[in-house]
Amino acid sequence: MELNLSVLFNTDRTYFCVVDKGTKGLSLIDAGSVDSFFSNGFMPGQPDGIIAELNSKLGQYKNDIENVSVALSSDFFSISTFPGNSNISHDDLVSLLNFEIKQLDSKSKYNDFNSLIVPIEPETGSNEMIFTAILPKITFDSVQQIISGIGFDLNDIKISQFNAHSCVLYNYPQLSDKTIAIVGVHNNFLNISIINKGKLLYYKIVVFDDKSAFGSVLSSEFDKITSEVVRNIDAALFFDSRLTKELLEMATSSLSGKAGIVTRLNAFRMLTPRVNKKMRDYCSQNAHVFPPCVGGCLPEYHQSIRI
Repeated sequence: MELNLSVLFNTDRTYFCVVDKGTKGLSLIDAGSVDSFFSNGFMPGQPDGIIAELNSKLGQYKNDIENVSVALSSDFFSISTFPGNSNISHDDLVSLLNFEIKQLDSKSKYNDFNSLIVPIEPETGSNEMIFTAILPKITFDSVQQIISGIGFDLNDIKISQFNAHSCVLYNYPQLSDKTIAIVGVHNNFLNISIINKGKLLYYKIVVFDDKSAFGSVLSSEFDKITSEVVRNIDAALFFDSRLTKELLEMATSSLSGKAGIVTRLNAFRMLTPRVNKKMRDYCSQNAHVFPPCVGGCLPEYHQSIRI
């Protein structure tokens, strides 16, 4: 077997899945999590704890893993948008990135950070924008320390929200030409992105003060999206470890008539399970947690700008 390992460093736990990328698609070999989790600024012993727990879970696959993908929760990135499009010049892009980075650290420049840059192309006449997710290289180096500790090389770090886009494309082929809202549920904010046919149409971080405001915040934001960005939303898919049954029910109620389908994103929907019943039950209960992991084993959904 030639296996793929995907690791998600979330804010509550560290999640992983192991898949076999065969000629007929992905097969699930294993999935799970460990108690230790990554944070900016290691606590004493933290890297060793994560490394030891991951080694315990993954040791049996070490000789068969050919590819490793790593994602971080969007909590670890500085995310912003600014006017521009895919034809933006290198000098203009560097200038804009330097401006954004100066807001974070006045002494730093863009090459002190890893940046994911994706054009936002709205369906209506709204202005085109550039999405940026900026990750300090010190954070990259810290993650690299962990991945090296479990015996692999780290080539890139992806953002969990965009891995979820890839997961949707694979698991919901019937939505491939539809307009889809993908909502990542975090402690006190939502990542809302709109995609269609390989394009990112919209991205926004939306804050909600407490869960009682969850439904009204969603409803208001979707009203804005359908009046300013897209004509309609065919499906709204929710994911992440903070998503609960109660929040999903609130979303279903508040988005009635605003989205054709409102549901939990099932990361394993189209994967062939090569696991026992206990693992099947675990995956069924936690399918909304693993889209960033499964998406990490798939081609990137969006074409990014590199500098």
